[in-house]
Amino acid sequence: MKGNYLQLRKTFKKNDDKRDEQGIISVKTPFGNSVNVYCIEHTLCDILQERYCMDIQIVTDAYKKYARYKDKNLNQLMEFSKVARVEEKVRRYMEVLL
Repeated sequence: MKGNYLQLRKTFKKNDDKRDEQGIISVKTPFGNSVNVYCIEHTLCDILQERYCMDIQIVTDAYKKYARYKDKNLNQLMEFSKVARVEEKVRRYMEVLL
């Protein structure tokens, strides 16, 4: 068992630390606890990455809701999209919706 664990540990790829640290915000749960979550812009970039195989309808609905969102931050969305390497995909969605 120990040999298998070491094998897994060597093949595990760590995500880019810079990308993981960006966009974390603290929100309160309905029970009053404070939890850290990723902001909307970070999440929108995540769902466009190929490793997440999201249904196109879910992605489209998420971007439509974001386009109607009154507190959207397009500059931050574009910054996250560059780091996540999905800038072109994000640009296509936002050009159509705005």
